[in-house]
Amino acid sequence: MNSFGNPHSYLVEGIRRMYNEGQYTDITIKITNQTFQCHSLVLSSVSAYFEAMFNSGMKESREMTVTLHDIAPDMFREVLNFVYSGKDVVDSNNVGDLLQISTMLQLVCLTEKCEEFMIKNIDSENCLNIWKVSKLHNCVKLKEISELHILSNFDDVIENCDLVQLELNEFEFLLKNKNLRANTEETVCTAVLNWVSFDLDAREERFESLFRCIRLTSLPLEYLLDILDQHPLVQKNKECFKLVRNAIKYHALPARRQDWSCMEGVYRHTDGHERILSVVGRRSLMDGSKVNEFIGYSFQQKRWMALQNIPTNIGEDFAVCSFGDDVFVTGGTEDVHSCIQYSAKFSQWRKRKPLNVGRYRHCMVAVRESLYVLGGYNFGTLGSIEEYDIHSELWKPVGELYQAVDAASAAVVGNKIYIFGGWLGAQETAAIQCFDTISALLYQSFFPSKTMQVYEIHCYGR
Repeated sequence: MNSFGNPHSYLVEGIRRMYNEGQYTDITIKITNQTFQCHSLVLSSVSAYFEAMFNSGMKESREMTVTLHDIAPDMFREVLNFVYSGKDVVDSNNVGDLLQISTMLQLVCLTEKCEEFMIKNIDSENCLNIWKVSKLHNCVKLKEISELHILSNFDDVIENCDLVQLELNEFEFLLKNKNLRANTEETVCTAVLNWVSFDLDAREERFESLFRCIRLTSLPLEYLLDILDQHPLVQKNKECFKLVRNAIKYHALPARRQDWSCMEGVYRHTDGHERILSVVGRRSLMDGSKVNEFIGYSFQQKRWMALQNIPTNIGEDFAVCSFGDDVFVTGGTEDVHSCIQYSAKFSQWRKRKPLNVGRYRHCMVAVRESLYVLGGYNFGTLGSIEEYDIHSELWKPVGELYQAVDAASAAVVGNKIYIFGGWLGAQETAAIQCFDTISALLYQSFFPSKTMQVYEIHCYGR
């Protein structure tokens, strides 16, 4: 083992001693009415600011006198204590001032010490101020950690900090961040309303852009009706009022809920919900057999996953539609009367009352509180229309198509169901049939050419 002392420690101790005794100093730092005798070599070795100054040929480097502004003498004394002795001078009272000085003088070692102290002591009361300071001084690591604390503890931050003091771009950044975690969306909504109301004259024009950051469909129906629908800011802004009404429809009309599935950010990634694109299909296995599968694509995890498969063999050519967050499947070549429901809440399939008229290659849609199956095939093309009441769980016949069709396609607009094309016996048809679920009346028109097995898209009422 080496018994000799560490030369580095001798060097540091010698420099500290010479500073304390004022030996070999060659530079004078003036701050207000006080002066500090220092060593240009020492300052240049730790500060890019001083290194550039002393190498530039500036007046200060020739006269070896430097005047610093906007720095308190007692704070600069702490800086010198840190530089010459390595002493930990950072505490809760001076960390802000020392960080400002260290970034001004490009004292990276002291800046890192200040960052380390702030990170260790960050909480929901000071995180907003730390975040603002980190951006002001370009402290990347400190910014990341303070930002994460705000986003991960949004409820506590709102309770302990004054969010209304944030600038628009800062507030909007937090609201739009995909990692924002709030116990309820009411917390986010209240924060927006309070921020705008704090300085209504200056901020009202920004209300709409901030309001769009709220996941309105995650708010309870009672909150939408009792608070937002009646709020003066919402009532004065046509677009915001429209957004609230659409969110009310989202809750009140579960049959139409998937109209909102294409909207960005219906749920937050952190609110316990997960947006899943579900697919029901039939796959051939290596041994030649076939199996019905239920799979989903997670937009949050960006991957496909296996969901619970259909418990019975329903064959092929079944119909699928969604109601609220659940999935319904009816018919199929192996079980023409089947009706099963996948509950998103319980993650399981449940059998429901069977169809009155078994069928496959049929259409199925959801309107208001009911499901409708239309047409299809079962030892011949069918024209019957059946309605399934979600609450009573009963099927009943409600009409007949003008033209009995199978392999058609259907879409819902308002209370009307549109049926496009399909097979008419052994022939394709160009028929467009419309069934009014209120009056039970049927209308008919035609495509320019015959069609079957087409796909329809209904988007925002069009």
